[in-house]
Amino acid sequence: MNIDVFDENFFKNEDSKEKEQKVEEENKEIKEQNIKKETEDIKTELEDDFMKDENYEESNFENKEEELLEEEENKENLEVNRECFKHRPDFDFEIYEYLKSLGVIFRTRIRDSRGRACYVFLGNEDELRLTFYRQGSNYTGAPTIYLSFERRPNKCFVYFVYDKKDINGDKSKERIKELNCIKCFVEEIVKILKENGLNPIVRTDNNNVKAYRLELNVNTWKEAIDFFLQNIKLLIDDLIEAGSNNCPECNFIEMFKISQEQFDRWIENLEQRLSENNCYSNQEELTENENLQPLNQQIYPPNLILYGPPGTGKTYHTINYAVAIIENKDISHIESENRSNVVAKFNNYKNQGLIVFTTFHPSYSYEDFVEGIKARVNNGQVEYYIEDGIFKEIVNEAKYNPYQNHILIIDEINRGNIPSIFGELITLIEEDKRIGADNEIIVKLPYSKQDFGVPQNLYIIGTMNTADRSIALLDIALRRRFEFIEMMPRPDLLKNIDVVDSNGSKLNIDLEKLLKCLNKKILKEIDRDHTIGHAYFLSKTNNNQLTLKDLNKIFKNKIIPLLQEYFYDEWEKITKVLNDETNHKFIDLENKDISEDLKKLNLDENAFKQIYADCNNQTNQEQQTEENTQSEAVNENDTD
Repeated sequence: MNIDVFDENFFKNEDSKEKEQKVEEENKEIKEQNIKKETEDIKTELEDDFMKDENYEESNFENKEEELLEEEENKENLEVNRECFKHRPDFDFEIYEYLKSLGVIFRTRIRDSRGRACYVFLGNEDELRLTFYRQGSNYTGAPTIYLSFERRPNKCFVYFVYDKKDINGDKSKERIKELNCIKCFVEEIVKILKENGLNPIVRTDNNNVKAYRLELNVNTWKEAIDFFLQNIKLLIDDLIEAGSNNCPECNFIEMFKISQEQFDRWIENLEQRLSENNCYSNQEELTENENLQPLNQQIYPPNLILYGPPGTGKTYHTINYAVAIIENKDISHIESENRSNVVAKFNNYKNQGLIVFTTFHPSYSYEDFVEGIKARVNNGQVEYYIEDGIFKEIVNEAKYNPYQNHILIIDEINRGNIPSIFGELITLIEEDKRIGADNEIIVKLPYSKQDFGVPQNLYIIGTMNTADRSIALLDIALRRRFEFIEMMPRPDLLKNIDVVDSNGSKLNIDLEKLLKCLNKKILKEIDRDHTIGHAYFLSKTNNNQLTLKDLNKIFKNKIIPLLQEYFYDEWEKITKVLNDETNHKFIDLENKDISEDLKKLNLDENAFKQIYADCNNQTNQEQQTEENTQSEAVNENDTD
């Protein structure tokens, strides 16, 4: 193999870096001592593994120390301005087009993943993984060799994964052989690097996946790809073809090489997915920044509750707010759009995993919302596993894609036991406690023991029916973490709706007056939280027309049952609200079985007009009283 192709300037010189660390200012000496102590702890923990490795060198732990020092520097300066760290998905597509122009074989994301329909390569917003090889295993997991573009700490790395996590504890001979071959393959590559004075750093992630890592000293992603293709990839390709004397039983070609046929099939599937999801057109929108804006330009509160009486369109308006937040547009802009277009966009975003909908109820729990232990039967044996809840799932999706807003809609949020459902996470949803905020808080989840925080691009929209519980009775912890938008009845929206008979002839029923009068009486008897919303009437409206038959259904199935609930089946009060105390068009109080009356309910035009007839009289009387008062005041002034 030609080992002279390496250019050491492309890598960090760890030896010189160590010398530079030794001459640092005195104010960093304490930090270095702490890091050395941490390194010794790591050395003790890993020593057994490396002592069994014939390629073990003490310098591995020296490299670990240098790595920790380097990470401390990264924490102090994360804002490195490098061209290769643009945000995804522009970055994703640019690399895809560049690799296609080079005519090389590479690996793409095989299938659509929820919320990542337009992603080309493996990884997420924080780390894009580019690989030119199969992963060497039929199990899911990180590729064995990949080029990593990491947003934090804004650097390019090449990873060589040599010790992968066992999946489901598989200890079969085939799996053990597979893992040994992967380790042998990586060790052969690393051996070549070390022969040229290049000392990759040993890394272990949270899943105990171990890898060697080389940092590329480049300024653009094209430089990183070009160097990898012209240098490192050539050596790996030679090794795959030649095999290794140290592990002759391993077929590197079968494990790692991507055939032209397989590559063509991947590209065909990828192009179909990109086309079906309009990914190319989406890229044009994203590059123009029409729909998405940086997180520091948020125009909506992260936690919002739409509250009001039943039927005021709370759930209806969550669609508008969800689309407006995702596209970062003013709500008035969305409300001016054609409703069917808004709903279509909402459903599209929901299918992409950007919007998730759930409903709280008294038995809803932390285990449903965040994570919990579940049981399943496997081969006749009961086994337990940790299952992510709906909140944790969308939090993870939002972390994967930090430049795209995500929405969690919680219908009937006040019906759930908030302290029980949110648990310790209630604090994390606060705007200044989210990831990257001034007072960022990360907690450790009780079941999975994973670190957990809430990203700034996750919005929570709740709906609250005030007839169930008023804001005054709402959990204080929830109340002070949400902003509230009141949704009250809008009788004016019924002004232009005609009630028609079965022949389509217009009837003389004024729906605006009807709803106003109903709510005026309810307000007098109870309070404004128990008024009736306009949405009950709008839901049955077609082309600004409501049939008399549908109006009967609205009262029989919606409004009268609500009044029963409000007045605890005190029918005298219900008939008073309906102005039906004498006419008995709705309910005959002398009938022992009122439910039978409701089943047979078939009201005519006059029955509905009578509801607001007394309101008209009251209004006329009020106007006359006001006129008389004004007239008396004028007369008194004249006398004086």
